[in-house]
Amino acid sequence: MKYLYGHTSEETAYIVDDYPWGFRLRTKVRYWVESKPGFGQRFCIQTMNPKTGAWCAAKKATYTYLGIMFLDENNHVKWEGVSLYAGKEPFIKFMELHLNNLDEYQKDVLLKLESLSK
Repeated sequence: MKYLYGHTSEETAYIVDDYPWGFRLRTKVRYWVESKPGFGQRFCIQTMNPKTGAWCAAKKATYTYLGIMFLDENNHVKWEGVSLYAGKEPFIKFMELHLNNLDEYQKDVLLKLESLSK
């Protein structure tokens, strides 16, 4: 598993150039994790229409507290999220695993959680 950091908007998205579109066509797809204060983070995916070259509307997952993208063993982009309902352990694991690569939003969330637990 390879974690993907820094893909936080359409402009900085992780792009895959050879993605299926229907049965015959191939296109581009881009992935990112969107952050919204007061809501959390969510996974976003957007394909390019190979017939027009325009980006289609983005599909967006449900918000979770913190999220991270990764490549699985088949090099497919996946994501995992940490919810407040999961307890404290998942946040500790998340922080230990990704501490040096967190974006500003994630650092702020973890600092707020740390101050609340004191």
